[in-house]
Amino acid sequence: MTTLEFIQAPPTGGAFLRALLGAGKPLRATQLPSLVAVRRAVTVEAAAVTAFRTHFGLPDTGVVPPTFAHIVLGAPLHLQVLTHKEFPLRVLGTVHVRNPITQYRALRVGEQVDVEVRLAELRQVHNGVEHDMVTSVTDAAGKLIWRGVSTNLLRDPKLPPRERKGEVETPPAPAWERAWPFALAADAGRRYASLSGDWNPIHLYGLTARLFGFKRAIIHGMYTYTKVLAVLEPHLPVGALALDVQFRKPIFLPGRAVVRGLRLDGVQDWQWSVQDNRGEIIHVEGRAGALTVG
Repeated sequence: MTTLEFIQAPPTGGAFLRALLGAGKPLRATQLPSLVAVRRAVTVEAAAVTAFRTHFGLPDTGVVPPTFAHIVLGAPLHLQVLTHKEFPLRVLGTVHVRNPITQYRALRVGEQVDVEVRLAELRQVHNGVEHDMVTSVTDAAGKLIWRGVSTNLLRDPKLPPRERKGEVETPPAPAWERAWPFALAADAGRRYASLSGDWNPIHLYGLTARLFGFKRAIIHGMYTYTKVLAVLEPHLPVGALALDVQFRKPIFLPGRAVVRGLRLDGVQDWQWSVQDNRGEIIHVEGRAGALTVG
């Protein structure tokens, strides 16, 4: 096993240079290396939490937003793993497709935690290859606080699209209770990259996005995910949460979208969907609610 240990958050510039230099890496692989990146005794800085809340328009509730652990603590380590010489696949053009999160308790401002990112499962899918990265945040005693599983897809343009056999029946849309519209400026991807360090070219400019098959720049999936949680936060329990998300179709920049929500059996459990204004395209969808420990 190769373990990468960092005292401070690693800069992302070198990682993206390695990603560019690795553009000739394969689009397919049969296995992943045992590769782990770790930061120990990381302080959850008040200034970083404030900047995060300000960026997304989140009120100060006294606890750390649940996607902070992924975007601020985990993402710099993700890049180190994905651009390491042992990682067998190219990185540029990879898209985020799923990201369940289990939060056992909310992070506290000022506390020290250990952050670990490790490669997990690799799967061959109809249009390329998917791979999982597991991010874990533990307290000083080694107790798990937060865990997220990022599934990324590297498409192979040489593969044919999946064949559809017969008619596929579309399930009826839920009777959404609430709707929260939001708009995205043309520079939203660049502003988010300044916060997160994720300077993937597909999010920056139309020109750089077209190099990877997108007609315009697209917003980061985790940006949209956090905007959803921003509007749901007043309706969710504080502390232990079970969150799930699937990224379906990109939101192009500039753009507009609507978060639609429906309360489930639990008063604080929600099904949600991010759609275009007409409700014809589902960009992102998922669930959010209290963590049930059984």
